[in-house]
Parts: sequence; C-alpha cells; structure tokens
Amino acid sequence: MSVKALEKKGESGPEEFTANDYNRWYTILSRPYSRAKGRAFLREFLSGVTVSLAQVPEAVAFAFTAGVDPIVGLQAAWIMCLLTGLFGGAPGMISGATGALAVVLPAFIDEFGVGYLFYAVIMMGIIQTILGLIGAGKLVRLIGTPVMIGFVDGLAIVIGLAQFHSFKGDCPSDNSTDSDLRLLSAGGGNSDSCWLDGATLGWQFFLVVVTMLTVWLLPRLTTALPSSLAGILLATAFEFALVRPTGFSTPLVEDLASVEGSFPIPIWLDNEYKNLLPSLADSETWKACLPIAVTLAVIGLVESLMTLQLVGDITQKEVFPRQECLAQGFANIVTGMFGGMGGCAMIGQSMINVKSGGWTRISSATAGTMLLLILLVAYPLINKIPIAALAGVMFMVVIGTFEWGTFRLLFDALMPAKWRNKTNRHSKVKRSDVFIIVLVTVIAVVLNLAYAVGAGIALSAIIFAWDRGNAFVSNHVYLNSELKPIQNEDASSVETEELVTENESPYVKIYQMSGPLFFGSAQAFENNFDYKNDPERVEIHFDKCDLCDYTALASINNVAQRYKELGKELKVRRVNAKSMKALRKAKNLMFVYDKTATDEDNETELLNMETVESKILESLHPNPNILTVV
Repeated sequence: MSVKALEKKGESGPEEFTANDYNRWYTILSRPYSRAKGRAFLREFLSGVTVSLAQVPEAVAFAFTAGVDPIVGLQAAWIMCLLTGLFGGAPGMISGATGALAVVLPAFIDEFGVGYLFYAVIMMGIIQTILGLIGAGKLVRLIGTPVMIGFVDGLAIVIGLAQFHSFKGDCPSDNSTDSDLRLLSAGGGNSDSCWLDGATLGWQFFLVVVTMLTVWLLPRLTTALPSSLAGILLATAFEFALVRPTGFSTPLVEDLASVEGSFPIPIWLDNEYKNLLPSLADSETWKACLPIAVTLAVIGLVESLMTLQLVGDITQKEVFPRQECLAQGFANIVTGMFGGMGGCAMIGQSMINVKSGGWTRISSATAGTMLLLILLVAYPLINKIPIAALAGVMFMVVIGTFEWGTFRLLFDALMPAKWRNKTNRHSKVKRSDVFIIVLVTVIAVVLNLAYAVGAGIALSAIIFAWDRGNAFVSNHVYLNSELKPIQNEDASSVETEELVTENESPYVKIYQMSGPLFFGSAQAFENNFDYKNDPERVEIHFDKCDLCDYTALASINNVAQRYKELGKELKVRRVNAKSMKALRKAKNLMFVYDKTATDEDNETELLNMETVESKILESLHPNPNILTVV
C-alpha cells in the first residue's frame, strides 16, 4: 500500500504520531495499546522484514562487486541498517552495503587486502563524524540537480560494468588448447580472467534473464514477496532443477567464497582477520587507507544526504542532516571494527520501506535485526545462490538507478530551436547543465564517484559565478547645478557625452549599480566608469547591489583611488544593510570611509537614502534619453 493511501486511511505517521514521536525509536511501543497501535506495529514490523529480505541478495552482490567475501557485505548490511535506523536523521531510512561504495573498492582490495579495508572503513567513519560535528551536512544543498543526475547515471554504469565479471572464470593452465575460452580484453582486466565456456555462458545468461524478468514482472502481480528475493529463489530453483540435471552448472556463491554464519567479533580478536591487519604505527598504513577513506566518506555522505532529502519529501517530515552524518560515521566505525565493508543510505531500500508504511525507527531497526538473524541461520542457503542470480538483481538495480530522462535532456539540448518548435519539444534545459550531467557521469566511470561529485559542484559554481557576473548592470545619469537631470531637445539622436558638452556642464554624475558585485563582476564594475570625462563630483549608489566579497571592496577602493588621482570626489551612498555590514567590518581598509569622522557620520553618509539626487534618480523612468545603460 502506498504512503498516500495510508495517509488517506488515517493509518500513517502524520495522523498517529507527533513530530517528536516520529523521531523516536520507541514511537509505537511507548503508546497505550490500541487496535491502531497494533496495526501500526504490524505494518512497521512487516516493512522491516520485507526490507531485510530484499537487502540480502544486494549485500552479497555488492560484496562480490567490491571483491570481498559475502560475509563482509552482510556484516556491513545489518550493522549499518540497525545503527542508522536507531540514531539516523530520518526514521524509516535504510542503510547498508551499497554499490556506490563497492565500485571504488576493487582496486584498493587487490593491492592492499581486506585488512587494510577495515581500517579504511573505520577512518571513513571518523571523517564522517567530524564532518557531522562541523555541520558539513548542510553542504548537500550545493549539489544541484545536474550533479545528482550525473552521480546516479555514473553509479548505474559502474555497477553494470562490474556485473560482467559474473560471466568470467579462471583460465586453464594451457588456454591455447581450449577453444571454448578466450581472454577478456576490455577494461584492462585481469589477464587470467577468461570468458566462461560456451554452454556455461549460455546457462549463465539464461539465469540472469530469469532473475531480471522476475524482478520486473512480480511487482505487477503482488508485493507480498520482495521481487529481488523471488528472482533469486527462482533462478536457484532453475539451477538445481534444470541446469545441473542436464550435466552443466554455473558458479555458486560457495564456489567463490563460502558464507559461514557466526556472531561478529572485533577484527583484532577474529582469527580470520587479525593476521591480515596492518600496523597503525606504520605510516604506510595511513598513506594507503586515508585517501580511500576520504573518498568513501564523501561518496557515502552524498548518497546518504540525497536519500535523506528524498525521504523527507515523501514523508513531509523534518530531517536532520547533522544527525545523519553523525549516525553514518558511528555506524561505519562499528562496521569496520566488526569486519564489514562500510556502507551508506540505500535509496531503493529506503523507498521500499517508506512506501510499505515503515515511517518510524521500528521498521529500520527490525530490518537490521532480521539481517543478523538471516546471517546466523540462513547462511547454508546463501551459499547455494547462483552468481548469475545476483548479477540479474544488480542489472535491475542498474535499470532502476539510471535516470533515463537524461537522454531526452541531451537530445533536446542539442536540437536547434527551430526544430524544437516544429516538433513541440519544450523540455530543454541549459546546455551547461547537460554538460555537467555528462561530465559527472564520465568522471564517475573513468575515475570515481567522489571526484565526479567534486568536479560537478566546482563546474556548477563556476558557471553560476559567470552568469551572475554577467547579470551586473550599471546605469548613470547626469545632474546639473540645480540637481536636475540634464536633457536635450533631441536627445534621441545625441549621445550622452555630446549632450553634456553641447548644453551645460554637469554638476554630478550618479552611477546606479544593480546586481551582485563580486570577483566575477569586479572587472565590469571598474570598467563602467568614465574617469577622465566625469565631472568633479561622482556618486555610486548601491541600494540595488550587494557587496559580496573582498574583491568587491577592493574594486571600490580601486575606483576611488583613480578618481582621487584625477582630483575628483567620489561618494558611495545608498548602501543596503547587508553591504553596510561588510563596509563596517572593513572600514579601516576602505578609502570611502572617512577616518577623521565618527562612525555615525560615516554611516549616515553611506546610508543616505534621501539625497536630492537620489530622489531625482528614483523619479526617472527608464528613458534611454536620460538614463544611459553603460
């Protein structure tokens, strides 16, 4: 049942819980028993169970994508889900092992091993905690829609490419005599990796298709069973009821890494890992782990905060980015200590939970607990899952993750305006936004997701600064000795300079600035002045202009200095409150600030909004004969 349907029936969070209740883990349990409480608890519990069943195949698949044993992915899944469910910034949000982190790990694990991974995950958690403490979660608002689209597109492509390893196996010792095997030449892959033999490859492809069709079609029939779980069960059934009886077989989970269920213990006490751990006293450990930890921390927080916003939009409840950052950091520290691969929020699973009615912390905590029980009890079944089934689930994740509207945006952005009008295609966005989408996607595929997001934010900021710099406008008007605008009988055919020299000498020239003055518009600002021909008295009015940075203040100083060198007087007036605050703090640096006068006199002059000249300027209509755009 959808969230809107629940709201309509009066069974969802908004009708049953207050804002404070909504953010507590004991929300339902703290209320007196009633039929409504029983229904709410059952809905939350079943939603958590559904999510846990859907997470198992994804956690195992992401573990293979990262190049670690399935147990490492499952440990991360239940720890992240439980801890962030209890302490995260949005009740009902689901975290676990994710593809966004898995895709950046294979090269690191191949070079350093799983022992280094655990320390990197712990460092990742510490970095996220620090970022949470300094309020870095608010920076997610700097991530624009083009960057988000490029992020998810790049993530989908990287996950999809990683699944083709499911169709490879180890080469025989003498592959020159086996015509059924050939080396994989794409992507600089391992030279010892070969395509599976023809029959096995065919069955592998068949099982992938079976899984994908099940995941796609089942939700159209029923939502009682998670479609990804059903797909894996059906593919497993085909493996043992059809493929193996015919004398063939495809790789299973146990063929690559057997899952053994046991309650997690710290890695320093685990006989499997303690000998693989590097020394923290060795500087090489920090040099190896810290860069990947920073990358994981950034990617994890970006995806988590994006999911946080999405959950908040659906539930119409306040979310807490700082709390989410702290919860993600704490959960990753614990995950690394107990042998997990790290994780972050999962957009897909969070949507499943919220739309199934899991609006409180009970659902996410139930999901984490159920994952632990599955790990302890159901591991023999996990070992029998065909790798092809996991690949099929991941291919469906790719299809669901990729923003297919990207192609329409790209097509419309490249189409000429005449063609768009003829075909009635009015869905064009700025070409710069489409370029950002493509750039972020390419960098995500070629390098990694953290670099992609950073590049996208940087390019977005540069384009925005350029556009805002071009939005800066300067108008001016000449006043005579009677403080009246100078006009000409036939001003329409006379330039302003001719108007001044042929009729009467101006007493003052007023420049009216509009738009932001900052590093992107400072050059245009300084070039707007006619230093040589301006009268002895010049005023700059800033009531429609914001002084945004130090470059703005330095530019005003530069203009004042040039007028001073020519023996002319420059006044800065009508400064708005925001800009006045900047001038007040930097008064000792400003030439227009009279050092011999009191602060009150200076600010009265700078804030003067009632000068005769100003009233005249305000009364002028946008007549090009009087007000000339420079």
